[in-house]
Amino acid sequence: MLTKEHLKFSRRSGRIHPNYLDVKNTELLSEAEEVLQFYQQSIGESLGVINQNFQLEGHSASITKRAFAKLVDDLCEYDDVDENLADQRWDLLLKAKSLREQRSFAQVENFQMELAHANSFQSFEPLAKSLYGDLPEERLLRKALGWSAEKLIHRYNCAQIQGLLLRASALELTLGFRSAGQKRRFFQNLRFHRLLFQLNQTSSDERSVNLSLTGPLSIFEQTQVYGSRFANFFPHILNCPTWKISAHIELDRSQSLILELDGKRRPVQSHYRDQDAYIPEEYAEFEGMFNRMAQSQKKSKKSWVCAPTDEILPLSGNQICIPDFKLSTNANPAKTVYLELFHRWHHGQLKQRLKQRPALKAGEHLLLGICNSLKLDPFMKESLQEAGGSGISFFRFRGFPSPRAVLTQLRQQFS
Repeated sequence: MLTKEHLKFSRRSGRIHPNYLDVKNTELLSEAEEVLQFYQQSIGESLGVINQNFQLEGHSASITKRAFAKLVDDLCEYDDVDENLADQRWDLLLKAKSLREQRSFAQVENFQMELAHANSFQSFEPLAKSLYGDLPEERLLRKALGWSAEKLIHRYNCAQIQGLLLRASALELTLGFRSAGQKRRFFQNLRFHRLLFQLNQTSSDERSVNLSLTGPLSIFEQTQVYGSRFANFFPHILNCPTWKISAHIELDRSQSLILELDGKRRPVQSHYRDQDAYIPEEYAEFEGMFNRMAQSQKKSKKSWVCAPTDEILPLSGNQICIPDFKLSTNANPAKTVYLELFHRWHHGQLKQRLKQRPALKAGEHLLLGICNSLKLDPFMKESLQEAGGSGISFFRFRGFPSPRAVLTQLRQQFS
């Protein structure tokens, strides 16, 4: 993360605009490469020596190089601190005191050599270095980044936005997803970063969403703890095919600026892995078997279709539910049945779902499949019996529900 001194931006008409670096600029590529090479050549040196050499070699004269160095240094690996070093240092000081009391030395060098030999060192210099090895500036660089210059510049551009979001008081997102799996993964990451959000009105496209995130200054005044969650979460937004951001940036108490970014106009690369949510193989098999079975039973007039869904069902308490499947029938296109499965390890999730029931629209119904190995407590049993009046029903299954069992439930409840 870049500190305020590294942030480069302009202000115009109440808006703030980050200044990006051109990844094709040969001079900037050369500077980025110099910083990367400097850290590669500094492996084995202490942080204090590295900082000193960075200044002596003239790199610190460039503001851009200092920002590059901050990003690289944050991701370098330094030796772990020996937790016993403080005790060892105290023991060494006691030995030094005892040695001075036992005899006198004509020169300080003689005393240092005697102390080194008494502690199994050939000379005093390595003993002195080990004495304060737990100080930050004495930690040795173990591994440096093997990045390309282009990747470092992309990381710099992303960090410019992150540095501003660190001071955000509110954030509104409009996002598009390429798949249901990516949408699931996005909201999983949202929860992982412990960000509070409010789901706004969604478009007709299930793979688009608009939501608001509340920020640090509106919840925890004068702290950037929550803002750091904004900043750390931002690279996940960059993985979306389309995205727009509108944020209120509080650079100081006297001024609030608006930050607006559009992924189409300002492409910035994410350094987070882009991946969809893991979909178990049995889920894909269930979908295929269900549709084949439903097609073979068309004589029943109602032909059901099963498909994965990324439809968001709002829950109370500012939570959401994304069901596993969406079931629809040609006999009544206005009717939609969402299927959500709970296995034996989903006891907490099922209990939470019954406490925070989704607000279903007209024609919508939530069908809960509950594994037999998931033991229901008295609260859950009572809640499941009461849920029928709010468009929620359930059935039990063993292992994994069969398409035939689900079709039977659909015909019994929606015939």
